[in-house]
Amino acid sequence: MLPSSSKVKIKLSPRQNFSFSSGSIGQLLSAGEKFLTQKGIATSRLTAELLLALVLQCDRTALYQRLNEEVMGDPLREFWRLMERRGNHYPLQYLTGHQEFWSLDFEVTPGIFIPRPDSEVVVEEVIKHNTLPHPIRS
Repeated sequence: MLPSSSKVKIKLSPRQNFSFSSGSIGQLLSAGEKFLTQKGIATSRLTAELLLALVLQCDRTALYQRLNEEVMGDPLREFWRLMERRGNHYPLQYLTGHQEFWSLDFEVTPGIFIPRPDSEVVVEEVIKHNTLPHPIRS
């Protein structure tokens, strides 16, 4: 759990710590990437971008247009709360509440299975081999 004080401390390893009372979007993306890489998250930069965009209610492009903008207070704490959960390998889709599947955006929660790319192959095969009188179409 992150502290409720105005300063947020993130421990990466015995030798690395990040401490923020505020930080620019660019600094948070870099620190978030390092934090998630240390935690073994393969897509650390993308994940940091998606979570910061979620917290700031913008798209990833807007993050890069606003790299020098400071983030502080509740958005900063929420970003690191989400980063901490993702660093513990909690599914990104449950943090964002969304997953694309067959070019559709699905809402997902912890009680719902996350659609995976392999599931698309299964759906394609079912459609291909469907012999019902009114076939399923893609």
